[in-house]
Amino acid sequence: MSDSMPKPSADTGGSRPDAVALYRTMRLIRRFEERCIALVKAGEIVGGIHPYIGQEAVAAGVCAALRPDDVITSTHRGHGHVLAKGADLNRMTAELMGRTTGLNKGRGGSMHAADVGLGILARTASSARAPRSRRVPRGRRRARAPTGSPSASSATERSAKGSSWSP
Repeated sequence: MSDSMPKPSADTGGSRPDAVALYRTMRLIRRFEERCIALVKAGEIVGGIHPYIGQEAVAAGVCAALRPDDVITSTHRGHGHVLAKGADLNRMTAELMGRTTGLNKGRGGSMHAADVGLGILARTASSARAPRSRRVPRGRRRARAPTGSPSASSATERSAKGSSWSP
């Protein structure tokens, strides 16, 4: 990353953020993501990344409203939050490239980059679903065919069809 890129200016200490500062933070995130995509295509970043393009305003606005002592975490597309909270661009890039000079010594990669000193916890790719009993309302549950009926299939038949899932 170039040293000529602006530093994130989201830290407003609780005061109303300046529109120009928010724009600069959004532009910083966009340029960072564009550069990372180019590095993936060039083979400099091995594996993949989850770009934050199109969501820059979210991170800029949220992080502008935070106090310096606030702690954040994000989702699998969290580069923007890390940068908007003030993480070093060069260390973030090094993290994505798997280098020991990265935020987490190159071990966190795209999804788990963190800087606890800045209040940035590792992100997660959490995915949630309702407990089995809450997925389908009771009145709408599909009735199961009785065993031995033509529509009931055995585990052998299901696996022969290519599905290893069984209810």
